[in-house]
Amino acid sequence: MFHTVVLNPSGRRFEVRQGESILQAGLRAGANLRYSCSNGTCGECRAQLLTGEVAQIQHHDFCFPAAESAQGYLLMCCTTACDDLQLKAGELDTVEDIPEQRVMAKISKIECPSKDYAIVHLRTPRSQTLQFLAGQEVQVSFADGPTCRLPLANCPCDGLHPQFHLRRTPDAALGNEVFAALRKGAACELRGPLGDFVLHEQADKPLLFVAYETGFAPVYSLLEHVIARDWQAPLRLIWLVDSAGGLYMYNYCRALQDALDDFAFQVAELGAASRFIPRLRQLLEQEPQLHCYDVYAVPPAHDVDATRETLVALGVDARHLKIASLQTA
Repeated sequence: MFHTVVLNPSGRRFEVRQGESILQAGLRAGANLRYSCSNGTCGECRAQLLTGEVAQIQHHDFCFPAAESAQGYLLMCCTTACDDLQLKAGELDTVEDIPEQRVMAKISKIECPSKDYAIVHLRTPRSQTLQFLAGQEVQVSFADGPTCRLPLANCPCDGLHPQFHLRRTPDAALGNEVFAALRKGAACELRGPLGDFVLHEQADKPLLFVAYETGFAPVYSLLEHVIARDWQAPLRLIWLVDSAGGLYMYNYCRALQDALDDFAFQVAELGAASRFIPRLRQLLEQEPQLHCYDVYAVPPAHDVDATRETLVALGVDARHLKIASLQTA
């Protein structure tokens, strides 16, 4: 059993399952709702009930001013829908809408899907989850260790469990120092979010994602977000790596291709980063409709300009192209 929520003024719609909080349902459906603690303490997720009936499912410490109480305000994290609803709620449309946050976190799990690659899972306090847009980064400072800027590798719907993808390389001293600091329970501070490698929220065009090595991390975040939004246009992915070990989430890509009607991906082993541009050009020359796509690319840092020039020369509209440089750490 579920009820439909319509957000004003955007008109975005999503479904709330029985007993599920409005906030959980909205985030699960890809809505960029304002929130912070998600446990009824901060009041950031407050919304005004315009029509319908709701029920409180969790105690909250936040106290509404008398004027807001009289106008039907509620906390989405502590309330569920008993009827179809219309709510006036704050949504995040641009990176400027999100305040800078400093969040302490601990490493909860480290996966090593292949040699020299790690997927690092963090856990923030329930009272201070990290809010960000898909594709953004944070500055990570390990206790008594290195500081580096890394892309977030998870859907914004789960700010309680940030993820990072790391690669150890012989010439990346900082990256190796980060690897040395990795251990379950290790503390770190997250500062951000940073960057504007984010989805055009009003867009409905086909999407092409291009990633080199662990540049797949922000692409994964974007993919999870658009899938949550029930994206109707075609999705394409090109993932280029130096060796087979770099395809550390190949099974995820295969699963998407099996589950989604209009998702396709291509992977290729380069042998060396210097072959990125020639191989990318070769693969894209097979796609005659590049002018139809919004393109999000994460090439090697030294190939940012060449990637832009190559994509535009092949027909991509520069206004619909976003490029983020792959960080080495």
